[in-house]
Amino acid sequence: IATALQQAMRLGEARASAGAAPAGSSAATAPATLVFVGEGRALGAELRLLQQTGLPQAESLADFLARGGALPRRPPGGAGAKDAAAAASSAGRTQAGAVAGMGAAARESGPVIVAAQSTARGLDLPGVALVLIVGLPSSADSLLHLAGRTARQGADGRVVLIATERECNLRLGLLSAQLGVDLKADVARV
Repeated sequence: IATALQQAMRLGEARASAGAAPAGSSAATAPATLVFVGEGRALGAELRLLQQTGLPQAESLADFLARGGALPRRPPGGAGAKDAAAAASSAGRTQAGAVAGMGAAARESGPVIVAAQSTARGLDLPGVALVLIVGLPSSADSLLHLAGRTARQGADGRVVLIATERECNLRLGLLSAQLGVDLKADVARV
């Protein structure tokens, strides 16, 4: 997860540097990243992995809400369209080899909120710029709902799928067909 998150943040930085930075943006008002952990994966273990690989600000959705966490509202960007979901295949992910160290950009990012995929319904966090979905959802409807936690109210957003090679082989084609979008068009091995 940490490697894919680092790559997604770098891509977001490259795109942001190509355009004008929002007025008054800083690490304190940086957009949030929402990480959805799939069924059968241990939320606590994924959270600890993120914290140990250079994202100490990563916290569970429950903790974020319990402390009254709020995200900065982001100004609408461009046409407000969200990027097509990018599928990053992460076969054989290991804790020790996942990341040698996160870059300064990742450490200075906004909040990183980790939640189970089942908690997405009704969740409205307006400052989310990046959604990472760990493990392919069981249906196209679920995938759309998870992806819809970003690019809200005209803001730009990005969605990255993180799945094992087996998950990609079993379900990515079906999800692509159901959505009418080629999710395999931007696959990267991490």
